[in-house]
Amino acid sequence: IVMPGRDGASAAAELLGKHPQVVVVMCTSLTARDKILTCQKAGVSYFLLKPFDPTNATAIFRSILARPRAVQAPS
Repeated sequence: IVMPGRDGASAAAELLGKHPQVVVVMCTSLTARDKILTCQKAGVSYFLLKPFDPTNATAIFRSILARPRAVQAPS
């Protein structure tokens, strides 16, 4: 959520604006509800709170990988 020169919510919004199919997972040590809600509104799908549990991280990434992928038409 906190990065040099910008915040994670704006970075996520920019990334998703260009690549809406991307699933954003944010790693943070912040637990402020308003910051997390701002990131969710920007499109962040998952949060890993630091220090994160590897089992939880694995479950999140398995969930993402289990999602059906969009098929792109050849250019």
